Amino acid sequence: MRELEIVRKFSDPLTCHPFDERIADKAAELRAILVKQGNLIGPYDLQIAASALELRLTLVTHNLKEFARVPGLPLEDWES
Repeated sequence: MRELEIVRKFSDPLTCHPFDERIADKAAELRAILVKQGNLIGPYDLQIAASALELRLTLVTHNLKEFARVPGLPLEDWES
């Protein structure tokens, strides 16, 4: 039970946004742009990027090489 309490204490303040039709549309639009540029990223990264863009959030990641291909996506690397 102790582990569950720790996880809940960490996750309770977080907001979980659903992957809805609006974000799916953004992902499709973004995929088309990246394919045209020859810079396609992985499908899960595409969904993450589309979510951040649509929700107007900064994406915190250490995977800058992949996500830097996404135009207009604000990025922060807290590991470096």
